[in-house]
Amino acid sequence: QSLAGEGVVISNVVFDCDKGSADTPGYGFFACDSCNVGIKEGLILTSGEASGAVGPNDNTASSNRGTGGDDDLTDEIDDPTNDACALIMDIEVAADSLKFNYVFGSEEYLEYVDSFNDAFGFYIEGPDVPFQNIALIPGSTTLVTINNVNDVDNSDYYVVNGTGTNAPYNGDGYYINYDGFTVVLEAKVAVTPCETYTLKMVVADAVDSSLDSGVFIEAGSISTNSISLSASTSLSDEGYEGFENAVEGCVDGIINFELEYPAVDTATIYFDLLGDAENILDVVQLPDSIVVYPGDTMVQLIVQPIQDGVDENIEELIIQIANEQLCSDALIDSVTVNIQDNIIAQVAQDNIFTCIGSDVQLFGYGGIECEWIPAIYLDDASSCAPICTPLESTTYAFVAKVGPCTDTTYVNVILDDTYAGAVVSPVNLCEGQTVELNASGSLFYIWQPTVDLSCYDCPNPTFTGTSSTTYTVSMFDANGCQYDYEVNVNVGSGDLGYVDESFDVCSSDTTPYDLSIADAVSISPAEGVSCTDCTSPVFTPSATTDYAVTVFSGSCEQTFTLTFNVFEPIADAGEDLIACETLTATIGSAAQDGMLYSWLPATHLDDATLAQPTFSANTNDVGAVNQNYTLTITDIAGCTSTDEVVVTLEAPAVISIPEPDFIIQGNGVALTVEGAPADATYSWAPTEGLNDPSSAAPYASPNVTTEYTVTVSTPLGCVSTATVIVSVIEPPVLVVPSAFSPNGDGVNDMLFPIGKDIAELLSFRVYNRWGNKVFDASGDVAYTGWDGSVDGSPAPLGVYVIYVDYIELGTGTQKLYKGNVTLIR
Repeated sequence: QSLAGEGVVISNVVFDCDKGSADTPGYGFFACDSCNVGIKEGLILTSGEASGAVGPNDNTASSNRGTGGDDDLTDEIDDPTNDACALIMDIEVAADSLKFNYVFGSEEYLEYVDSFNDAFGFYIEGPDVPFQNIALIPGSTTLVTINNVNDVDNSDYYVVNGTGTNAPYNGDGYYINYDGFTVVLEAKVAVTPCETYTLKMVVADAVDSSLDSGVFIEAGSISTNSISLSASTSLSDEGYEGFENAVEGCVDGIINFELEYPAVDTATIYFDLLGDAENILDVVQLPDSIVVYPGDTMVQLIVQPIQDGVDENIEELIIQIANEQLCSDALIDSVTVNIQDNIIAQVAQDNIFTCIGSDVQLFGYGGIECEWIPAIYLDDASSCAPICTPLESTTYAFVAKVGPCTDTTYVNVILDDTYAGAVVSPVNLCEGQTVELNASGSLFYIWQPTVDLSCYDCPNPTFTGTSSTTYTVSMFDANGCQYDYEVNVNVGSGDLGYVDESFDVCSSDTTPYDLSIADAVSISPAEGVSCTDCTSPVFTPSATTDYAVTVFSGSCEQTFTLTFNVFEPIADAGEDLIACETLTATIGSAAQDGMLYSWLPATHLDDATLAQPTFSANTNDVGAVNQNYTLTITDIAGCTSTDEVVVTLEAPAVISIPEPDFIIQGNGVALTVEGAPADATYSWAPTEGLNDPSSAAPYASPNVTTEYTVTVSTPLGCVSTATVIVSVIEPPVLVVPSAFSPNGDGVNDMLFPIGKDIAELLSFRVYNRWGNKVFDASGDVAYTGWDGSVDGSPAPLGVYVIYVDYIELGTGTQKLYKGNVTLIR
């Protein structure tokens, strides 16, 4: 049984290997790690004693058991054989091939090649396989024997038991005692699955009984063509990251059925579908089998998940080769395909810290198409890996797309907002004046060029030059970010060197301006400026304004203009939208020229960069029931404005009306509606028999059985309906005939009470006109009548008084009926 591998069942094992005159048998189990025979463990069959094969190779392995040979080997090598040792067994095979690994070794090597051709054979016979020897040189029909495999013939398959190239064949220190042996070879034959074959493994000496030969058969190697399963997806096979799972509606799963060897004949592989993902409901219908054609080694099964809109997290679809279709469960394999509801957008980093003007690489995964919102500061907003060169901290929405599937996540590109570096620029002065240049808020400073400065690595060097110069000050923060600023020193003769300037600003911006070189200042108009006569004014105009600035310093006087172009975008996200169950509509308002638009989130919008994107969703869609959308608009100056719109979807309520018991005509019952929203309105139809058709709980008292329908409406327009039947029965009636004739003619011979809608008759009594009781029945009153006799004698003609006690159906009330009956003879 140690030989049995995958997909085979061994039975009826017989050793035909007489020990004879030897001390030990010719067969046994061997095991050795790093064994130079190439097989770690298994079964050995020898023409001598199995113990003689034990290394090192330091003696002649020669023993004579004195037993007979094997007729099949004798016929095949055309030489007499002796000391045969055979193992015979039946093998049931689960697939279309049978194979095992072996090594043949002999002490006949190399001296007796072409002299003593010790032989072995692996003979097999069974359905569709005629008796044959499958111990063949690979790729040929040549038998493996001493004469056919040696250092000259088929030497690629021969190993000398020694050390080094062309080493002596009788080297010391090796694990087996045979002078030469083959490499590990494979015996293989095509068979019919689930049939049983007889295999005979035999080895024998040829001609004489000296110098042993043996066959080493690898444990567990008698096996068949196994089937293994593996899973992938349509996108993971194409190299896209993050698609190990199949995704509903956009990423297919792939199941690979792989055969160890090419199929010999057309075969059908049956499988079961297990797990919590259901065939047809969760995936497009899958078959219960696949067909493998001759020569195939792999067949694929495509799993197409269905987008059902239900939040189910991860579902498992398990494909397992069906046990009932195999004659051995050794070939059973299974694999799992995980199915997720939607793709998952992922980014390499959630937060990226950088310096102003530096390039950073953004990476997004989870889609085959990508979009970044907003597009500002990006070289390509549709790339999955754009370059970002930020001028301010920005939050980007990364939208991953695969066909109809989308998902969004976010990346924060964060600039160093702790940096507070500042410089005063420009600096204007009259010729002959000196001025201190000012930089602050940094750890280190470098001024270039250094000409006419009192220092180059300080924050406040003094300028003593006589001509205008532009300096660059490099400032470094604690994170190593470098910020370069230009400082213009304007030296004038008749003026202070100021020039007209124009600034594009947002309505909320504040802009300081340095006039510190001047002795006096006059600014007009006064609106939107912190002071009109100071040297450090701050401008905050609410509209585009031209300011006339006059500065005085010594003999210098100059008037120049500062123009502030004020930009004030106003975002308008439009009116809130409300709808019942399903909505397709545009949000936002008409586009403004020169504006960039960005909506967050982008879910359920056809294009989040439009001024008026289309919202389309229903209440089954994730995140669609109550969603706030924020619109950000950005103008050409980089000014922004935001506004918000709320989209509300309401699902119709699931309502019901408890079924009431039937009512007796003239009575009524209160109807109630379950599951209706608190702010709903009601309309009942028909209105007949209802005290208030617009009530949530009307009182119903119809004269006949009636089906009522209630329509429940919500302020958002969602409408739900439900029906109920109010069953009406007529009032109970009890009747006793006014006369009967008990004369034995078969007509009106018995007096019975007759009831309609009577729950139970309790008693039936008859009295004569003198008040004497002549008949009394209780219990099963409905079937006990008066036959017109008293104590067994006919009662006389006359009028009799009737009393009947009964219980009404529906009300359960006990009633008494009283009447007269005339007895006629």
